[in-house]
Amino acid sequence: PMESGRVPLDRLLEYVDRATSKQIRFNTVVFCNDGTWLDRLRYQIGEYFSVRYDGNDMRQKVVLAVSRVVTAASIVNLIVESTPSVYLSRTRSFTCPTYAVEFVSVVYFAVELLARLVTAPYLPDILRHPSTPIALMSIVPPALTSLTGVLPPTPYKIVNALRPFRVFRLFDVGMSSKPVILMAEAIYGAFTSFMWLCFLLVIAVVLFGMVFFTFETSDFSEARFNETDQTWYRNPNSMYRDAGQPIMVQSGTDGMWWSLVTLLSVGYGDVVPISIAGKSLGGIVMLVSLLIVAQSMTIFIQKVRKVFDSCEEKELSAKRLHSLRTRLHRHRKTNPNDQRRASLMHLRPAHSYEKQEEAIAAAQEVHAAQKEAQDAAERILAAMNR
Repeated sequence: PMESGRVPLDRLLEYVDRATSKQIRFNTVVFCNDGTWLDRLRYQIGEYFSVRYDGNDMRQKVVLAVSRVVTAASIVNLIVESTPSVYLSRTRSFTCPTYAVEFVSVVYFAVELLARLVTAPYLPDILRHPSTPIALMSIVPPALTSLTGVLPPTPYKIVNALRPFRVFRLFDVGMSSKPVILMAEAIYGAFTSFMWLCFLLVIAVVLFGMVFFTFETSDFSEARFNETDQTWYRNPNSMYRDAGQPIMVQSGTDGMWWSLVTLLSVGYGDVVPISIAGKSLGGIVMLVSLLIVAQSMTIFIQKVRKVFDSCEEKELSAKRLHSLRTRLHRHRKTNPNDQRRASLMHLRPAHSYEKQEEAIAAAQEVHAAQKEAQDAAERILAAMNR
């Protein structure tokens, strides 16, 4: 926490040292070197498995490399298990390579998660961190299915379907990469805009899908409904190529599937418009899809640019903080008897310099108001004493 107002230079050096120290985790200083041996042990273990990656810490680099290897081996093992020959020959014993790799992977993921939970300075923070559900998805499904097989058939199939979600660990081990971090921040920043686009996409899918079904099964599209087999057919004497055959769109859900595939520019070709009205609607849907995709890309690119600019400002602010720390220590070393007081308001790195200047101005106004109130109180006390 940064204090407003003016403090002695020694206190200023203390705050700067804390701001640049590696002991800061979850915005607080927890385990210091003067604690008990258990505190120091927890701090050392927490440094190994910390969710906040420090690019200069060799211990974290080693643990991260091991985590990447284990994650890659686990994903490759999951793919190999799906081949028929391996699937038929697998057994629950360490003589089976796939079982051994799965066992080692689950044990490592469990140890990593347990270490983070035990050494967490504030447990709710680590529980809310994205790495925790990812770790649970990498531990629980394989532990209940391929390693033990204690579940009945139906729950087994449901839980077994969750095993591929361990691929999200690639994001967890990739959070040490600056491009991955920036991309994640950009996606998070554009989440609200994407939700609105998804809402519009749902409306477009339902609207165009039902209109497409209506066009393809209407009288002017030369369609008829056979009550015997409950199927839509094209009239035998129709001018369209599917004359006398069942129509591709048999319900509104088929129309919504075609609408979704067309709006997302996928185009499987399993459902296509045949009538003139259906093809006209298809052209309109393609134009709308261009607008949706273009708008989505524009919003995402703007968010990425904003995140990159903010990151550059943070790096520049951190460099200035480090430079200030160096100058203050040099000044204290050359002038040990200097007892001047310095302001701490300029130490806090801000997301933008405009906000930083506004914060400094607001703090100065508050300090001036407090000073005026203190002077007024002193005058009132002096008058009462007289």
